[in-house]
Amino acid sequence: MVASDRNPGHRISLQGAWEPSGATTHVWARSFGRPADLPAGERIELVVVAPWRTLESVTLNGRSVPWRSESANAVGMFLGRRDVTADLAARNELRLHAESGAVEGGATSRRRGPLPDTVARVWLEIHGAFPEDHP
Repeated sequence: MVASDRNPGHRISLQGAWEPSGATTHVWARSFGRPADLPAGERIELVVVAPWRTLESVTLNGRSVPWRSESANAVGMFLGRRDVTADLAARNELRLHAESGAVEGGATSRRRGPLPDTVARVWLEIHGAFPEDHP
């Protein structure tokens, strides 16, 4: 990882307000707005930590996310990172397909709620226009 990956200028959690999967599907959906007033040169990265099959299934505004980097940890969770600055609209929708075992004990109603960590962890990182060592 590079320094800017470890220390983003700002991190926005997307863990809450997900539309839970139904009884027969394991698709989770979440809408969110583009961060307002992004200064010129700054970029927004989508970061997802999930099992590989879930990571592969992520779509942003109906399009698959081609991950720039992926890495795995010992428990089979992969970290995917993608610059989505140019892909974001005023309103956006993320969708992902969870593995069936990952949703055990998750929400069963159609109310929005947090995405279980066993399904995925999701956030946006806003990175500045200048390197970390810039005064």
